Order: sequence, then structure tokens, then C-alpha cells
Amino acid sequence: MSSIRPLIAAGAVAVLGAGVLAAAAAQPESTPASTASPTAHYPLPAQGEIPIIKQAEIEKILATHGQRVLVVNHWATWCAPCVAELPYFQDAQEEFAANGVQIVGMGMDYHVYEEEWPEYTNDTVERLGITFPQFQLSVDTTVTVPYFSEKWSGGLPATFYYDAQGNKLGEHLGEISKEQLYADIGRLLAQTDGKEHASESGSGE
Repeated sequence: MSSIRPLIAAGAVAVLGAGVLAAAAAQPESTPASTASPTAHYPLPAQGEIPIIKQAEIEKILATHGQRVLVVNHWATWCAPCVAELPYFQDAQEEFAANGVQIVGMGMDYHVYEEEWPEYTNDTVERLGITFPQFQLSVDTTVTVPYFSEKWSGGLPATFYYDAQGNKLGEHLGEISKEQLYADIGRLLAQTDGKEHASESGSGE
């Protein structure tokens, strides 16, 4: 674990999986996020709280969030591009919350800083004024990384989009611009709106 820190200080690219991924534009998909039956919504933490969750909790969050679009941002305090784009997600949460968009952060500091992660994560969140829900992952990355995407090596940052039923709508692997994030969310809102109207029309026949 200690060997990771000098590497990070030297400006190494953040990688949690088998290699570095170049940024990939969000692409619509229809892969179910979980086979678990949605029940009660998994509780999102209040501002200032960052609970540690495992794979089972991740699956329940995706399956039960109930919003039109859920945006999951994987990040870490030791990943400079991750920290740079956090304010974009904060702005997007404020901009699109009324439209049924929920953004959650899933941090990966625990695997590097098992004892210090609360200090590092809280300092970053508070300094940047981040108020959208945050989780810290304690997972087997050989399970969690391909669960989110077979295309994802585990490189950070990475962003994934889901509909109300937990079906994956798309992904963006690598750093994202504010313009791209807004465009992705706007497109997916229009896409889910079309599905809702089609469902309503079908049920009225």
C-alpha cells in the first residue's frame, strides 16, 4: 500500500484496474444493473456522511433509487482529474434535480488510505462545496469493475448512467467536461421521457 503513494505524488495516472482507459463518450445501453427485486429505496447519506458500502449495497442503490436518471461518479482524492470535475457534478445536481436526476459519488480512497480516507475525502468535499450524496467503496474490484462495465479497466474517473429501474443507459470512461456531462444528462432525460410517454400510451390502449 505504501508503494502507491510515491507513485501518486509523482503524478501517476489514477488506475484501480488493469490499465488506463482513455475517455469514452456516453453510449446508450440497456444492461440491467441488478437482478435483485427492487424494494425500499436504499437510503442516501445526509450531507457530511460518507458510509462505506460493499457490492450488495451498490446493487441495491442502482436498483431502487427511483429517479429518472441516476448518475454514478467514481472518483478518489488522489486522482487529480476526478477532483477537478467534482464541481461539474455538483452544478449538474443543482441544475437537474427538479427533473428527476440524482447524482451520487462512489469514492475509492478506502483501498489506498484505509485509515486516513475520512480526513482526505471530507476535506475535499468540504473545500469544493460538494453536497450530493457520497459513498466510499470497500469492494473486490475484480467483481465491481466489470459489474459496472466490461469496457472499464478501473481507471478513474468514470461515470455511469442508470434509469429508474436500474438499467444502464450509458457510461463515460475518463475525465468528463461540464458541457459533456450536461449533454449526456439532457439526452438521457429526453430518452427516458420518451419511454415514459410510450408506456403511458401503451397502457391506455
